[in-house]
Amino acid sequence: SKALEGNLNGLDAIADYVQIPGMEQKSHQDGPEHELVYVNELMNPGSGKASYMDLAIGGVRINSAKEWTNFTQLSAYFKKGIKVPDLTNSPAGPPKASNNFVEIAYALLTDPYLGAGDLVGVNAVGDMTTAALFVKANGFTWDGVISNKINLRDFLHTHGTYNLLDFTVIGGKFSLLPAVPYDSEYKIQHNKKIEVSGLFTDGNIKDLKCSFLSPEERQLFKANVLYRKERANGFAETKSVMYRLVDSYGGKNTDPIETYDLSGFATTREQAVKYAKYILKLRKEVDHGLSFKTSPQYCINLAPGSYIRLVSEATHVERYRNGVITEDGQVISKDNITGVHDIYYWKPGTTVEKVKEVNNVNFTTGEGLVGGVLFAIKDSVTTNRVYKVETISYAEDGLVEISGSHAPLTDSGSLAILDGWSGVLNHFMELT
Repeated sequence: SKALEGNLNGLDAIADYVQIPGMEQKSHQDGPEHELVYVNELMNPGSGKASYMDLAIGGVRINSAKEWTNFTQLSAYFKKGIKVPDLTNSPAGPPKASNNFVEIAYALLTDPYLGAGDLVGVNAVGDMTTAALFVKANGFTWDGVISNKINLRDFLHTHGTYNLLDFTVIGGKFSLLPAVPYDSEYKIQHNKKIEVSGLFTDGNIKDLKCSFLSPEERQLFKANVLYRKERANGFAETKSVMYRLVDSYGGKNTDPIETYDLSGFATTREQAVKYAKYILKLRKEVDHGLSFKTSPQYCINLAPGSYIRLVSEATHVERYRNGVITEDGQVISKDNITGVHDIYYWKPGTTVEKVKEVNNVNFTTGEGLVGGVLFAIKDSVTTNRVYKVETISYAEDGLVEISGSHAPLTDSGSLAILDGWSGVLNHFMELT
């Protein structure tokens, strides 16, 4: 018709497609002709003035300077950060800028704007006042920046350890608790006798499972801990402290170096030193964990962080006291084994069912040694150990399952991981 004459493709401007395949080449076939690169939003603030809340604004004003030809970077030293709830004063004051990790953690869990308050909230968070006072008293700082999205649980667990805290759930509420004993001023108390909150024996537990750390996980090391030395209105300097265990306590100059970078938030040497000693003693002293089931009535007053005593008459082997006895009677073992012991042994080439037992083997004189075998020291006496409760949960059969880690004690009943931090029996050597 005449209406279409001269306008066969009237919508080509927005729907341009090939009419005759193989004979036409459109300009947009190999890529778009147009690209949307920017969208700007204009908002009417109404009758009031436009506000710029929850923003940090910085700038430079240059009145007159001929030598300025290029300005590409700006560095600023911020002395105060985002305001968070006050947990260290009683009564609590108004929100404040803080470098206390517990106060920052509390804000991340409860604040709907800067944290996960919409998902967690105040009602799902326990009282963290004790942990906040502990961090403050022991000189731990968290002067850092959270610039990317994080897994909040992993973040609080990892950084809680850097502050000697346990991140756990008690009564359905997230909690941070000191991982070590403290005194009335909330400072670490090295010689405090541990209060045991529960006793478990072979008569009130079932399905006891024990898991030992691998030799690689128990390798002693030199702890190199990095921290940040601040200079007001200047650039910070990364410092480090390095410690190892003394020779008499198992440390060696040949121990490998393991580096822990706390420079993103730790700004005191005190924190770096305490953390170095803490992780060195954990590696030395803690070698296994366990889990078992028990009835609910035996768990009264127990919570994650409590200490329990386990007394068992089951026969065990000493996990790291084993080795080889050669055909000529030479004992090859990681530890120097002396004295009289009962052992299990197995001669290579036989089946596992052929594991045998021999008693009263004298490793000092060689009396009773069996040649050409692999052996393990048998511990047939009643074991009596203290464990720190990690989790408490309901099992499928109506029982309660408890998991914990071994907490070796000194003769006085204090934690072995806090023994020898200073004084005459110093277990550490600072390396330069």
